[in-house]
Parts: sequence; C-alpha cells; structure tokens
Amino acid sequence: MLNPSADRLGTVLDFAQQFLERAACTPASAQLLAEALADFERRAQPTDSYFPPSAHLPLLVFESLTGDWRKAVPLAAATTLVFIGVDVLDDLMDGDVSVHWPGRPTAEILLGGATLITAAPQLILADIEATASVRARLQRLLAQGMLEMSGGQLADIQNTGRPFVSLGQVMDSVEAKSGAMLATFAEMAVVLAGAKQSAHPEFKEIGRLVGVASQLRSDCRDLFGAPRSRDLQNGTRTAPIVMRMEQLEQSGRAAFLKRLQRASHDDCALTELRQELIESNILGDVATLIELYCQTAHQLLDEGTASNNGRIGLRNMINELSMLDKQQ
Repeated sequence: MLNPSADRLGTVLDFAQQFLERAACTPASAQLLAEALADFERRAQPTDSYFPPSAHLPLLVFESLTGDWRKAVPLAAATTLVFIGVDVLDDLMDGDVSVHWPGRPTAEILLGGATLITAAPQLILADIEATASVRARLQRLLAQGMLEMSGGQLADIQNTGRPFVSLGQVMDSVEAKSGAMLATFAEMAVVLAGAKQSAHPEFKEIGRLVGVASQLRSDCRDLFGAPRSRDLQNGTRTAPIVMRMEQLEQSGRAAFLKRLQRASHDDCALTELRQELIESNILGDVATLIELYCQTAHQLLDEGTASNNGRIGLRNMINELSMLDKQQ
C-alpha cells in the first residue's frame, strides 16, 4: 500500500521547514520563508492519491526506479521551494497580490520569492545524499529548467492584453513554463536515483505532460470557479479564452474583448461570459485537451519500466488531472 499522500507532504514540508530554520541568517528571514510554506500546506489539501506535483512527482519517479521514496524527500523539498518561489514571482508579474504572504509589503514578498528560487533549493541540492557528480548534474538540470521556464514566462507576459493570441502560442508558453518545470523535477529524480537520463526519457515527458495538464486545470478553475478571475483582471490569455477567440470571426473579436474587460470587474458580466464559454463548448474542449495530455502520459507510463508502487502513484496523479467526469 502507498503511504497516504498527506503523510508524504508533511514529511517533505517538515524537511523544508527545518532546513529553512537552519539556513536562514536571521529569525525574521526564517519567519518570512516559513509563512510561505505554511500557506502552501494550507492550500495543498492532499488526498490519499494525490498532492501537489511539485512535491509528489519527484517522490514517485524516484520510487518507481528504486522502490522507496524516502531518500528523495530532500529533492522534493527543493522542488517545492522552487515551485512556491516561481508562483510568488508569477503573481507579482501579473500584478496580483501574492496569496502566499497576505499583508506583507511587496518588497518583502519579492525578496522571499527570489530567495526561494535562487538560494534555498541550491543549498539543499549541494548537501543531498549523492555523489559529487550527481549533485552537479542536479544543479545543472535545475538551472537549465529555470532558463526554459523563463522563456515561457516571458512569452506569457508578452501575450498579456493582446487583441488576438492563437491557441498554439498559448500552448507553447504553457509547455515552456509549467511543462518545463515538472519535466525538470522528474528528470532530477531520475538522476538522483542513479539512472541514466537517456534510459528513462518517459519520466521527463510525463512530467511535462502533467505540468501542462495541471496548468490547464488551473486556468479553468480561475475562469469558471473563482469568485473573481485573476486572469481576466490581468488580461492573461489562457487556453479557454483563446479557444473562444479562434471560434470567432475577426469582426466578432472586438466585441468579445469588450466582454472580457467587463467580466474582469462585473459579476453579472462574468456570469454571462462563463455561460457563453460553456454554450460554445469551450469547457468541454479544454477538458478534452487535458484528457489528451493525460492519456499520452498513461501510454508512456505503460511503456516504461516503473515499479508497481511507483506506477500506481503516477497513475493516480494523472487520473486526478482529468476533467471529463468533473465538468458539472
């Protein structure tokens, strides 16, 4: 039996918390970083089969190759800190108030997010139980992944507010940002397990597919489930929005952009926009797109050499991303 995911997440966050307490140079700095971890834990809400891929995926990949997830806890702590830091900076770039540090000044939020990306994970990896060669490869993979993610984030920023963006452009950005993040985390787990990256390319690709599917689900939650859509308020061009754009003739797009603008601050207009997208089958189209990523991930998992426990955990994680039975 797999250990409950909540226990695994608790183990990862306990490690991260203890590391930050040791590594932080001042009590105030330790408190700042601890608040981000505490908020992440509050919002994670793990189930028995799933918790945030930033922590869960490295453990499952490592377990698939070695039979035990515990030695990958430091890696999962490092990837979780990277995820939180990236999420914080993404909020600031979008003009949002960070959900991780409510009430903190923007300067402190920026400092905390940068620290979580640029210092804490690297220190964890520098001391991880592995050979010097493996530690160097982990550092290199993280740096390469961050460069790819930076390119995806830049594309996302440049698409913001544009009158027309194609679905292909949006998906390229998601692949390079969210997809690259989890692909990097999965590949790091392969390296930590002592396996050659070329021997298990399926895990990196599964990570990329899970990252993209997770982002698409997040976009749908923001647009269809949140009281106010942060993406609409910021002019972010997400997959559901650009799918509707592509349905419309050029003459109809100007009116659609006006409806987007009204929906960013008017509850009635947001309700009407949601109804328009549902009647246009946009929600169903996004669910189908997510399912394609999930099924491709399942196929790669079936073709690979994952151990039984690892395969079960990865399959559960992929299944959690499906929206086909969760649209209503």
